[in-house]
Amino acid sequence: MSQIAERLKIFRTHLGLSQKNLSPKLGISQQSYAKYELGITEPSCDTFGLLANMGLNIHWLITGIGDMLGQGRDDTRELSLKIARQESKIEELEKQIQEYKDLNSKLIDKLPSSPPKKK
Repeated sequence: MSQIAERLKIFRTHLGLSQKNLSPKLGISQQSYAKYELGITEPSCDTFGLLANMGLNIHWLITGIGDMLGQGRDDTRELSLKIARQESKIEELEKQIQEYKDLNSKLIDKLPSSPPKKK
């Protein structure tokens, strides 16, 4: 694994995101992002720009020198990190809601179609 690949994984885990959650934010597939973290390919210039906008210090990514987080405005960087974490939580909640809906549908299907007769 290349050092850039290792640093990308460190940054992603710092954000609290999975590859699946981060890749759409970069406009790429999860498989493409996985290749970055495996050291098979390296990000494009556009992807470097998007990572920088998310708060990553590209100099650190390439060289390992300096802080992981860029020197941009702290409030913007922190807000970006909070948004990324909240989006991940929202996706998880949406998944749970769908699971509950599916379970509810199954339970409704098991109900008798007509009410029981009174004796």
